[in-house]
Parts: sequence; structure tokens; C-alpha cells
Amino acid sequence: MPDRNGTADLAGLLRRCADGDEEALAALYDASCARVYRLSLLLTGHPEPAAHLCRITYLRVWREAGGYDARSGSAWAWLLARVHDVDRELAAAA
Repeated sequence: MPDRNGTADLAGLLRRCADGDEEALAALYDASCARVYRLSLLLTGHPEPAAHLCRITYLRVWREAGGYDARSGSAWAWLLARVHDVDRELAAAA
């Protein structure tokens, strides 16, 4: 369902992901992948590690979608925080 900005209702998609809805994950990816990739590219500086960061981020989102709480902030903030979390973990493991 589009919101005021013409993007999918990310919070609703996250709730559906938490319920195991794979179509919701696909819709979430479609609605957010460009922005997630831009942030990933900004953090890593190169396309290949940015793509890897995106893949790991969406795996994390799938596993942790139930942890999203709309009272704590927007779905975008939660999603982009996952990108930062994964980036820090990958950097620490390198």
C-alpha cells in the first residue's frame, strides 16, 4: 500500500515479514533496495562490498523483522539502522 511518498508501507511489510510472508520481503526489497544500496555504497565505497552488505542486510531484516516497533521510530530508520549494524559487524570481522 503506497504512503504519502509513493513508497510501500514499510511498517506493514515488516509486520508481514515477521509473520513469515515471503511476498512481503520481496515487496519490501522492491520498495527499499535503491535507498539501502545507496547507503551501502556510501559506507563501503565500492559496488561489490555494497551489494554484499545489501544481501546480508535483507537476510537480517527477514530474521529480525519482528523486532521492529513503530513506537520507537519509522520503518525507514529501523531498516537503515540494520544496514549500519551489518556494516559494523562485517568491518569488525574483517
